[in-house]
Amino acid sequence: MLIPGVEEDGYATKHEAFSQVINEVALDVPATADEFLRAAVEFANSQLLGTLGCAILIDEDTREAHQEALGQAVTDLRYGGIAINTMPPFVFLSPYLTWGGNEEGQEFVSGRGNFGNLLCFENVEKSIITDSFTSAGHMMNTNKAGFDAFGENYARYALDPSWISLTRLMGGAVAGSLRRKDF
Repeated sequence: MLIPGVEEDGYATKHEAFSQVINEVALDVPATADEFLRAAVEFANSQLLGTLGCAILIDEDTREAHQEALGQAVTDLRYGGIAINTMPPFVFLSPYLTWGGNEEGQEFVSGRGNFGNLLCFENVEKSIITDSFTSAGHMMNTNKAGFDAFGENYARYALDPSWISLTRLMGGAVAGSLRRKDF
């Protein structure tokens, strides 16, 4: 679920959803990658509740042009798991990375310590997973009706992970990929 236009000090910034909810908070900063990343990191570290995981979405051209700013943002983020161009749960799903909050010394703790770390690294502060900007969802977004059907079938599968709903999801994805581009 996407909730656009959330206030900087609204309910969504002070409560953890623990589900697939994305709240968009528009930051009043110059429209440059460097300025936005600095402001977004400050906002995430100082105003959002919870530090288990966060995500940064950045296209390849912007990433290449602003590698230093992205690196500084990842360094400055006080989160246990940082996902670049993928979902934070993928950090949790990797046995080589750690999963846990980064709230040492804070009153409310959504996760202290960590688990995972199959390679037994000591003193891990955060785990970072990175991927390319294009995802499977991007590949389906060539036809609005196909993408909408994919989203509906995916939601049904998430609510009822049965063979029937998986078949509908995959069948719909194949059918959607055969549709003509409509934009």
